[in-house]
Amino acid sequence: MKEEQKKQFYMLIGENIVRYMKQNNIKQSQLLEKLEDVKSRSTLSNILSGKRQISLHLLHDISIIINVNINLLIPSTNELYSVSDNFKLREALNDANIDDTKNLKSYLNDFINR
Repeated sequence: MKEEQKKQFYMLIGENIVRYMKQNNIKQSQLLEKLEDVKSRSTLSNILSGKRQISLHLLHDISIIINVNINLLIPSTNELYSVSDNFKLREALNDANIDDTKNLKSYLNDFINR
């Protein structure tokens, strides 16, 4: 798996965890309280945002706490590769630091024509 795909993979895992936490009315503070291997709110936040890789046993613990099958937290191959272009665009926009709409249109045209 390429580095970019790894980033996407962990980002999607975090998004899936957050989605099921919301569905089951579980707050970050409640999740953190029940996780033995996560000691700080910032570590949990980094996991949920995909900035930190999550171990399989921790993913298992989270799936139990939020009451969802672990398979639902792991992105499928189709899901992973379908977000590739969106992920590239999101990263490019973050890097571009664009201030106004005119510059955004110009940047998007350049990005599309690469």
